[in-house]
Formats: sequence, structure tokens, C-alpha cells
Amino acid sequence: MSYLVDTHALIWFAQSPDLLSPRAYDAIAATDEPKFISIASLWEMGIKSALGKLNLGVPLRDFASAQFDNAFQLLPIHLDHITHIGSLPHYHGDPFDRMLIAQAEVETLTIITKDPSISRYGVRCVW
Repeated sequence: MSYLVDTHALIWFAQSPDLLSPRAYDAIAATDEPKFISIASLWEMGIKSALGKLNLGVPLRDFASAQFDNAFQLLPIHLDHITHIGSLPHYHGDPFDRMLIAQAEVETLTIITKDPSISRYGVRCVW
């Protein structure tokens, strides 16, 4: 199974793994499963860091590089992802989460997330 890690799950895995459920932790820590970080999550983290709402303890570039060194792969935003957002119902208003949902649907990924509203879209979720 291939995973897309939601922003909060990525931060918790890196900084406070005890906040993850055992299933979420095991899925992220599994070395034999492809795990992706959306560029949308890094964008969200950059915005929140600039607003003072998120402290990563290191510059975002260093945080991201450390995750890529730990076998995470970067998932860019493609036109298919953008156009798919328009077909999503409006259960969730957060534009970053809507992008993750679209990416998961287009790329057939399971999202690791604590957000219960994401599963309303029918995407596979782990928590």
C-alpha cells in the first residue's frame, strides 16, 4: 500500500510520535511501503511558519530534507490533481486537505490522517 501523509501526521511523526495512533505510526515507520509528502503540505507548513502558527525548530527546507532522507517522497501537484478538486463535494473547506484528497484519489493513495472528515470522500484513510 502507498501512503500520503497528512501535514499534522508528518509533523507529529518528526516531533511528537506519541501523538500518532499505533496504526498511523506503524504505517509511517514501515520501511517497505512508499510514503509521500504532498508539496501542498510543505506549502501549508511554510505559510503557518511565516504566520507564527507553527514552529518546526528548524527551517522548513531542513525539515523537508530530513524527511526525504527518511525515505519520504515528494508528491508534486499535477494538473490532474487540480482539475479533480472541482469534482469533490464540499464536505471539507480546507484547501490543503482538499488537495490531499484529490491527490490520494488520482494517485490511489491511502491518507494517514486523524481528520475524520477526509474519510467522507471515500478515500482510504489510516489512523
